[in-house]
Order: sequence, then structure tokens, then C-alpha cells
Amino acid sequence: MVPSKAEQEQIQQLLYSKLSIGVYDDETREIFLKVINNLAEQGAQAVILGCTEFPLLLKDSKSPIPVVDSLQCHTKSLISFILSD
Repeated sequence: MVPSKAEQEQIQQLLYSKLSIGVYDDETREIFLKVINNLAEQGAQAVILGCTEFPLLLKDSKSPIPVVDSLQCHTKSLISFILSD
């Protein structure tokens, strides 16, 4: 399950025009939460944040479903792998 084509285009535009230059404003946050809400209404049980900028925008936000920070998951897995040796 993925956001609609229009939502994907909006996310990409915001990523390059705001998030990539460190602008994490309420308007952008609300747009992302609306996309997450739409996915939840379609039956999504969680959302994977597949970009390093997304968790910075959404930290402390009230998402209707769990959000998974892919960088955090990779980091935890790498640390576990290194320490298990």
C-alpha cells in the first residue's frame, strides 16, 4: 500500500523544497499526517518512513498508526550484528 500518485508528488515536492533544507513546519507536518491518515483509512497498520528527513518532521506528532523509522531499524540491526560477533 502506497500513497496516491498525487500524494507521492506532493511529498516529493515538499521533500526537495522544504525538508532537504531543514524546514520542518506545521503546514508540511499536517500534509504528511493527512497522507498517513488516508493510508490508515485504507487499512494500513503502520507506515515506514523511508527517508531520513521524515522522522525529523514527524517526531512527537500524533499519527493515527505507528510510524517506523527505517534508519533507526537499520541502525539497531547493525549494532545487534556487530555486538553478536
